Amino acid sequence: MNHNNVSFSAIKVSEYTKFSDSALITITSQVGLPTTILLTYAGPFHNTATFVFSDAIVELINGVVSLKTPRESFDQDGLFVSPPERILKTFPSSREYYNDAIKNSVLSFLKVVKKSETFPLKHYLCSLDSTRAMLMMDRK
Repeated sequence: MNHNNVSFSAIKVSEYTKFSDSALITITSQVGLPTTILLTYAGPFHNTATFVFSDAIVELINGVVSLKTPRESFDQDGLFVSPPERILKTFPSSREYYNDAIKNSVLSFLKVVKKSETFPLKHYLCSLDSTRAMLMMDRK
């Protein structure tokens, strides 16, 4: 990923803590829409991630992963409407979603190690880019 800018803000919202309880991360890139990530313990629990692409929206809401597509969705008057939603996967809870993701990541890693294979170069480069972006947040 080629990033133009990564900004990070730690915020203290709650009066009940001495430390930051929220973080706002904004990433802009040379192509596509900007990315905004809000992590907070200051508000009610709402485990949500929304990814907006040019022709689809992928959402994770409390363990339910859905896909909304196509972009060109219209009502009978020719006006834009939300695209039809298809549920891709449902987990009993958001915790189960994360457990499943961690389990699959570890199994994938062990599969490569067991076979004495190497990881694809593009995965390694993506890991470097992610780590570099996180390290640069402290410098700004």
